[in-house]
Amino acid sequence: MLRILLVSILVGLIAPVAVTAAADEAPDWPQYRGPNRDGISAETGLARTWPDAGPQELWRRPIGPAFSSFAAVDRHLYTTESDAEGEYVLKLDPITGENAWRQKIAGTFENNFGNGPRATPTLDGDRLFVVSGSGGLHALRSSDGEALWSVDFKETFGVEQMYFGFSTSPLVLGDRLIVDVGATEGRAMVAFDKATGKVLWQAGEGGAAYGSPILVEVAGEPQLVLANRAGVLGVSPDGKALWSHPWAEGEGVKPSMPIFVEPDRLFVSASYDIGALGLRLGAEGKVEKVWQNKVMRNHFNSSVQVDGMVYGFDNATLKCVDPKTGEQTWAKRGGLGKGSLVYADGLLVLLTETGTLKLVEAKPDAYSEIASAKVLSGRCWTSPTLWDGKVFLRNREEAVAFDLKASGPGGSDPKAAPAASEESRR
Repeated sequence: MLRILLVSILVGLIAPVAVTAAADEAPDWPQYRGPNRDGISAETGLARTWPDAGPQELWRRPIGPAFSSFAAVDRHLYTTESDAEGEYVLKLDPITGENAWRQKIAGTFENNFGNGPRATPTLDGDRLFVVSGSGGLHALRSSDGEALWSVDFKETFGVEQMYFGFSTSPLVLGDRLIVDVGATEGRAMVAFDKATGKVLWQAGEGGAAYGSPILVEVAGEPQLVLANRAGVLGVSPDGKALWSHPWAEGEGVKPSMPIFVEPDRLFVSASYDIGALGLRLGAEGKVEKVWQNKVMRNHFNSSVQVDGMVYGFDNATLKCVDPKTGEQTWAKRGGLGKGSLVYADGLLVLLTETGTLKLVEAKPDAYSEIASAKVLSGRCWTSPTLWDGKVFLRNREEAVAFDLKASGPGGSDPKAAPAASEESRR
């Protein structure tokens, strides 16, 4: 199984984002799409069957509009919400759903598709980093939410307000914070000093397209990879532009994360009839297009790569695709919508666009669903978070937690499980 590198690969430069857990503790999920930004969890022992009512519900609580997923670090959850007064970062207890603190970071970004923040917080030690819907990069102290520093992308870099809201989730590399700013004049990707917010380097061309950078290793060398308005680009951790490849130039909506397939393949995908692209990366900035087609058109959520195969949503169709050839091996149409998914313990943990939670075996030859339960309603566009055998889900109005290891009675009725009070969430 591929693990995108977020471990120390340059001594003194790149420190791991994920906190190493003790034997009796759950591995952290400190950022968007998990410890390695690939939607893969190391969880094992998930229950293969659920009661008729679904998995055991732990808590359910109201939450303000936002599309951020959850980060889970040191037995706490972090996410965002909004109301008429502003956008907020929340620190929650993962067992009860109650607030530890709630900190305002910006005024509310408003959009016809949903108000509030889009990006997921990134946790690193005692620091939390998050981007507001209006393009402010904020650093907070994770223990109490105290504001430490902030940078406004529009004021500092001259970028325009993004129509769907700034959505990039920051990536920590040692003392640096890597962000898809999307400015002109070689400032597509920017590294900030995570302690002060000072700009350390700027690199790459192409406006932001709602995506987030990943870190990979090719021929023994680390690279930051990003899909943006111009195409796909690679940058070294010290800010040297290594390569770029045109892909749907000028198209501004490419929010799904690139998928790296060891040792040297890259899979990228986007909706609005853009399709998918397979690249081969080489040493010294070499890049080669291997294939391009419309087999996969990820919209706002990303695919996962398991044992050399990619599973993801081609708009509203779930598919399995070979990333080396671009060939589809199976497709599941109907009833899923533009869903989201993560992987753990041989299973795709999948949330449909209308709030049904499913377990699907990650098999390259056929769609194999083994459990299903309606758990949310309305528009469910946020990717699941897995931590300590629990899955954390949300829409624009509710957040909910389920125990995926429990084999006892389930239930998705909020009256059957403890819920955080209105007072505790404020």
